[in-house]
Amino acid sequence: MRSIKVYDKNIEKFNQVVKPFIDFARKNNDVILGVRNNEMHFYVAGGRFFKLSYYPRLNKFEGYIDENYFNFNSNEKPAKLDELLKKRKTDNLDEWLEILEELKEKVEKYQNGKLGNTTVKAEKIIQQKIMHELNNTNSNYYAYDVEYQLQGLNDYIYKANNTDKVKNESGNVKTKTLGRADIMVIGKPDNENKITIYLVEVKHGTNAYGGVDKNNLTFGSGIAGHIKNNIEIIKKLREKDGIYESKYRKENFEKEDQYKINIKDRLLDEIKFIMNFYKENDLIKNDNFKNIDYNNITLKDGKESAELVFFLADCNNENTTFESYLGIKNCDSTYSVKKLLKNDKNLIDLYFAEPKDMFDFKYIKTDKTYEDNNFNLNIDEYEEVKKEDFMK
Repeated sequence: MRSIKVYDKNIEKFNQVVKPFIDFARKNNDVILGVRNNEMHFYVAGGRFFKLSYYPRLNKFEGYIDENYFNFNSNEKPAKLDELLKKRKTDNLDEWLEILEELKEKVEKYQNGKLGNTTVKAEKIIQQKIMHELNNTNSNYYAYDVEYQLQGLNDYIYKANNTDKVKNESGNVKTKTLGRADIMVIGKPDNENKITIYLVEVKHGTNAYGGVDKNNLTFGSGIAGHIKNNIEIIKKLREKDGIYESKYRKENFEKEDQYKINIKDRLLDEIKFIMNFYKENDLIKNDNFKNIDYNNITLKDGKESAELVFFLADCNNENTTFESYLGIKNCDSTYSVKKLLKNDKNLIDLYFAEPKDMFDFKYIKTDKTYEDNNFNLNIDEYEEVKKEDFMK
């Protein structure tokens, strides 16, 4: 659940310790601030350059950055960093503030393949550029979260995919999280304060469309994987009750609230907290979202409640590769969504879903890359793939 307990219970302490970091995000247009469970994550070019955690029981804060950014060039590592990571549980975070700008610059270099590494994190960069464009213009959409996983929906793969062939070499059973999304977006509320939630998946280049990993028995991060992971989420959001029941958790927990989750309520609660947090800390720059009563927002009904959206960058508009991976045109992809929906056992020994479980979703193709700006982000005008396309 996205919330920060110190913000709810001790606003004076919050303002004293945390406000300077929020001010940093507000003053730097290239910074994205993400709210987690008692954490705030600060991103630049799609890379997390700082994490601020709060521990309610200790009433303490902790600063952190992933040292792997400096694996390729240790000379780029800030001199103070080792010392700060050793004593990071402290209410005095002034020393972190002193190097925050330097950390941001280093991680931005890393994301662009210029910190001793050569790999450009293209999808992450374009992901943040999309968020920036939505949130810093008066668009009809607001990106309220990034690198999203809906908490409470972890199922073991053998339960999610109806197979027991899931143990890796160490004998451990892998977990699978439903409801993943690169970017979580809400549309501008209508006159009744109702919104649509958009789960946006960014793909940069056609090589990112695959991702079905047969050996590890997952559906990976490709087109098929994201559709699989969102079938239940979209379905429940479009239903009236929105209750998801985890089969694995039901076998391991007794209380209903431990294995059942109201996805609608959970997502709305998260949106309300995050958007109120942004609003109260003057982080919303999009005029269409500044003066909304977020405590009273609700979801639109049926299909308009939630959409899965694919943003396909570095893609020639004449290219049909995306449709091939869906299996609705030139069905030459071995693990196309349509073939998996038909449960072709010759392709992969995993349960995917049935055609009746499929849903309509949107996509856009653009030849723009991570180096560009000014993307077409009018989601309601994107191309649409219909459920019927998978049932023919």
